[in-house]
Amino acid sequence: PINRILKGNIDALHEAECQLIARDGTERPISGSSAPMRGENGNIRGMVLVFRDISEHQRLEAELLRSQKLGSLAVLAGGLAHDFNNFLMSIMLNVSTAKLKSADHLEIHDLLKGAEGSIQRAKTITQQLLTFTRGGDPVRKMMSIPCLVKEGVKFSLHGSRVTIDFHLPDDLWPVEIDPGQITQVIHNLTINAVQAMPRGGRLTVTAQNITVEGNEPRQKLKPGNYVELSFQDEGDGIPPSIMDSIFDPYFTTRQEGSGLGLFSCYSILNKHAGWITVASQVDVGSTFTFYLPMAEQETLMANTKPKSIDHGNARVLVMDDDETIRLGLVALLNELGYKVTATSDGEEAIGTYQAGLTSDQPFDVVILDLTIPAGMGGAEVIQHLRKLDPEVKAIVSSGYADDPIMANYKKHGFRGILPKPFRPDDLSSVIEEVFH
Repeated sequence: PINRILKGNIDALHEAECQLIARDGTERPISGSSAPMRGENGNIRGMVLVFRDISEHQRLEAELLRSQKLGSLAVLAGGLAHDFNNFLMSIMLNVSTAKLKSADHLEIHDLLKGAEGSIQRAKTITQQLLTFTRGGDPVRKMMSIPCLVKEGVKFSLHGSRVTIDFHLPDDLWPVEIDPGQITQVIHNLTINAVQAMPRGGRLTVTAQNITVEGNEPRQKLKPGNYVELSFQDEGDGIPPSIMDSIFDPYFTTRQEGSGLGLFSCYSILNKHAGWITVASQVDVGSTFTFYLPMAEQETLMANTKPKSIDHGNARVLVMDDDETIRLGLVALLNELGYKVTATSDGEEAIGTYQAGLTSDQPFDVVILDLTIPAGMGGAEVIQHLRKLDPEVKAIVSSGYADDPIMANYKKHGFRGILPKPFRPDDLSSVIEEVFH
């Protein structure tokens, strides 16, 4: 730049971005500018060179670009997850109905039961897609954690060289969680362990009940009862220099990593009023431990199994725009013993429910699909139904498992939720719960 100024008689020169190489060989991105220092007679007596470190500016630009890409991915992944869940729902309904009809044919029944399990496992793929979405509040249900952990870990280890050792006692407290989101935590921690042990090794998953006292805080957990789960691998360990960064978004030390796995775990557990920690030793391994609060007593009482419905007298109104799902849901509900009427859009559902009120055969339960393209969806329909009948017992169903309405369904007037795809047991259980 000095020669260019001298030869061209230029007053100032702004150089393009380039790399400044230090004596120790490290490189730092800079932008440069230069200008002549002139004496009283106008002759150049010196030169000013200014180098500006632009590494932070480049980092922020890259962060913005990532954010924009993730925004596009969120829209794409959310739509794919919804469509995929609807496809799975259609398959699940037909397989489950066929399974019920084949109760006397043990071999066929077992084959269909296996297919039903595969559909349920395929649902975890949509949860992985939803890693890229903006997320949402957990759609909680009370459950025992061991089965969820075993199924999630075994599915994630498929095809790897890692062996698994479970220590999950039978007396673990129940938790109130979003099964899909916690399955994603289990998947991410398992995949993290697999990547830490490329030559194989052992993953040990341990759980126990703990109580955090007021005078004995554990990390950022409030005093109370928690279920503690630990994932211990025999991998390379985490260097102390990066330990504070591993839960940051986009931080990764692996070429194939997205830097979203551990950040996703942190975000999900934070929304569940839980926490996650890590302990590691280089060349020995790492242990990730997360905590979930025990379900509250009110929740435990509310989730006790209700009395069975007299199916022969229970009338169910279904609204779903997907004909395959609608017909499959009618067949399954009929097989379970309910009297079913199906509608394809909001206007038809409102009219049918109103007709039931004016007759001597009102509907006991309503199942509403949340999203009706170019039509009135479940959120709008429930408002109309509540005006007709303030005591309407409605269940909201959707392939958008992370929709805010699914997480806060009671605030919108619903009595229960059915995230797609759901099993016959889920369907029957929610209807009975709402019915009572």
